[in-house]
Amino acid sequence: MTSSQNQRSTGTHKKARSDALVIGTVLKNRYRTVSYLGRGGMSNVYKALDSRTGATVAVKILHSELLSDETRVKRFFQEAKTYRNLRHKHIIKLYDFFTDEADRHCIVMEYMEGKNLSETLDERGKLTVRRAIKIFTEICDALGYAHKQGIVHRDLKPSNIALVEKGGDADYVKILDFGIAKLIPSDTDTLTDLGLTQTGEIVGSPLYMSPEQCMAKTIDLRSDIYSLGCLMYEALTGQPPLIGGNVYETFHMQTHERPKPLAELRPEFKDGTQLESIILKCMAKNPKHRFQSMQQVIDALEQVGSYTPRGSVANAIHAWQEKQIRKHAERGKGVNPV
Repeated sequence: MTSSQNQRSTGTHKKARSDALVIGTVLKNRYRTVSYLGRGGMSNVYKALDSRTGATVAVKILHSELLSDETRVKRFFQEAKTYRNLRHKHIIKLYDFFTDEADRHCIVMEYMEGKNLSETLDERGKLTVRRAIKIFTEICDALGYAHKQGIVHRDLKPSNIALVEKGGDADYVKILDFGIAKLIPSDTDTLTDLGLTQTGEIVGSPLYMSPEQCMAKTIDLRSDIYSLGCLMYEALTGQPPLIGGNVYETFHMQTHERPKPLAELRPEFKDGTQLESIILKCMAKNPKHRFQSMQQVIDALEQVGSYTPRGSVANAIHAWQEKQIRKHAERGKGVNPV
């Protein structure tokens, strides 16, 4: 959990908390709260100190008004149980979960300083190709691991992708919020084994939901691949690929329409880019037409990286232009820039 993720992703502020702890409260005779981080749809989040290890942690506490909501309580602890099955460098770590003597439901997680992808895009507008390839390769690596554990995230969106500082890397990925993830008992990672049997439940964030999610159909790991395509599109253009006037219009667009070409929003892509092909394949309406694993997406991204070694399509175009200028100058000719 990052310092800014929870509050910003929900659009709420500190004054909205009605069931907040007094800073300094000790939970489970171990975790002393030191500051308030934010309020989400289901929980307040605090920065805390683990007196046993000396580590700084993040503590999520379920809103007291939700204690009587059996579904929300189950979902809260399902997130903890899901994290317990995940041990990957690009997935936020779970340390503990418990209900204390005051009937507070708590999840203790890794705390890291950083921003989420949503905040980064708000500041930068869009990512360079090189930066996008690096970030999305790490996202794919983490999700591929989760899929092999039989877990489908189901709620990929910019605010659930943390970019933290680690070892000099300011864009070290940590995936957050497996609160609506599905855990499927399986000894393999085949599509059949990863299929979800429960239909009729619509969960997720409409701007990033797969067609099958929008229609409450059975989903599998390929639903995450669709959402990944939506994320990549937004990271490169600064806006989600399909935006309706309301939830139902967005659902219709996710199931029937294609996004605008990248070049309409980013002119340097006017001559085309392999990234657009990757995004469109991720976002194929029929799951059979998408990449069938996150490793396949990684392989495709690595090919793009090999063709744009200096970091972006724009850089590659400029390098080509410079080469043409030099070549024509040697011949005593000029050249019109592309």
